[in-house]
Amino acid sequence: VDLDTLPLVAFHDKIAAKVKSPAMKAWLSMQAKLFAPVTTLLVALGWQFYLHPRHMIRTKHWDELSMLAIRYGIVGGLASQYGVGFVVACYLFYLQLGAMYIFCNFAVSHTHLPVVEANEHATWVEYAANHTTNVSPTWWCDWWMSYLNYQIEHHTWPNLSMLSYQKAAPELRAICEKHGVPYVQENVFKRLGMLTDIMVGASSMREFKPEWEKEEDFVSA
Repeated sequence: VDLDTLPLVAFHDKIAAKVKSPAMKAWLSMQAKLFAPVTTLLVALGWQFYLHPRHMIRTKHWDELSMLAIRYGIVGGLASQYGVGFVVACYLFYLQLGAMYIFCNFAVSHTHLPVVEANEHATWVEYAANHTTNVSPTWWCDWWMSYLNYQIEHHTWPNLSMLSYQKAAPELRAICEKHGVPYVQENVFKRLGMLTDIMVGASSMREFKPEWEKEEDFVSA
């Protein structure tokens, strides 16, 4: 994932190299242990209380903002009846479970993949194939990940329905094989092991290979 995920997590050594603060270095040294129980919760809280409300205000989605106000009004009402501490604890517990589910599933499909340098080029489909990976489909994995184990299809056609990813996978795989584009699909437990290796610094995400660049795909400015 060639995203600047600091200060909470670093999936690539080039991102980790940016860290200068001793406190941040200490945090990242423990990121493998902190990711599921702590980091995912912090990200979810940031989304719910900062990013999402800010987006609603910027895009003037007042209907969504009103629903958010009603939601926290209900939470406040429950707190007045059952106690602030108990309700906040329940809220954080439910949020942490959801955050661990979402972000751990996300991480297994987006780590240990190439990072594109500023001077490198990738087409839309190449970027989808080279920077995400599919988790091998089984009935239980499709159900558990809600078909988002088809991440290559998800990034290629983000507006498709979840079930359509499963239907489109054989066609996209055939297209990638025809044009020499990597199409990575691996077992979920192997992906979890690779994710852990990255977080403890035992490995890093692989690089974007020059041979994956095709001159005929370039567009002149």
